[in-house]
This record gives sequence, C-alpha cells and structure tokens, in this order.
Amino acid sequence: EQPVEEKQASVPLHITRATEADVDAIVATAIPRGPAQHQFTPERRRKMRQALVGYFRRGGMCFVAQVGNEIVHSNWIHFRRGGPIMVTAGRHLVLDDKEAYMTDGFTPEPWRGKGIHPAVNSHMLLYLQKAGYRRAYTFFVSDNVTSWRGLKRVGWDLRALLLTLERPDKDSLFWCLRGTSGTWLQKLPGKGE
Repeated sequence: EQPVEEKQASVPLHITRATEADVDAIVATAIPRGPAQHQFTPERRRKMRQALVGYFRRGGMCFVAQVGNEIVHSNWIHFRRGGPIMVTAGRHLVLDDKEAYMTDGFTPEPWRGKGIHPAVNSHMLLYLQKAGYRRAYTFFVSDNVTSWRGLKRVGWDLRALLLTLERPDKDSLFWCLRGTSGTWLQKLPGKGE
C-alpha cells in the first residue's frame, strides 16, 4: 500500500524470473560447500526439488539474482490462485485477490552481507505493485535480526508478532503477541500438514 523504492546490492546483479527448468540450479545454491554438505543427502535434495516444482505448479513465481552465471539468491511469491499456503503446521495463509505472499528468500553464505536480499525483495515488490497488487505478506524468524533489518530497509512494516510452538504429528500451537493475525492466517478444517 506504499510506494516501493528499488534497492541496489553492492555487487552487480542480474535479477530475473526463474522457471521450472531452473529448479536443480536453485536447489544447488542451498547446498553449502564444505563439511555441512554431507547433510544434504540425495533424498533431502529430492524433497527440496519436489517442493520447488510444487511451488511452480501451484502458480508460484521465483525470482533469482545472478552474478555472472552463478545464482546468488532465490525468492518466491505465492498468490491466491495457488490456494491456502501452510506457514506452520495447522495454520494457513489465505490471500485475497491482489494480495501476495513472499517467502523462502535464500542467499548462500559467501554472498550474504552484500545487500542482495533487499535488492531482490524490492524488485519483487515493484513487480507486484506494477501488476496491481495492493498488499504483500512475509514472515521472518524474530531471532534473525539481519533479515528484519533488510526487510525494514526495503520498507516492510511489522504488523503482527506471532509465536508458534511446532509439535510433532500435531497442529502447531499459535499465539498472536502483537497486532492481529486478522483473517489472513487461519486454521482450516481438514487441512493438516
């Protein structure tokens, strides 16, 4: 609902929309180099790939930033046409027309701290604004102060502070500590994980 200012990264970026053909390259950016690489088993990589393909097939849109030929950031927009979006076990984001949900922004470790996420995020918000969208939502983990600083730089407002307690094989417990979850975050009958 407010004008968006385009942000620039400290490195030259080429920001574009990805396609389903880019899924393997996007998954590869999430796999760290070095000792932690062993945590990304073939099964885990397959599940990551399957989730991203599902995003595309439900109408999600992915933006990627590249430096040269290397993908250095990916970020997603989801829309009402994709149906309710589970944000935590048992809670779904229900969008109205001309509302969008931006999520799953990821920058590999060597590229962090260069203003890439705010640059891509502002690019995405400008895309939505030009397409007539009037509101966008995002979530971030409150412990991640760096993410919140980057989101504030782009112009995001904090409208609600939510606390969730995720429980194995059950719906999450959910409290709104500040603001309101309004009608956009709902517990939907028959919608589990």
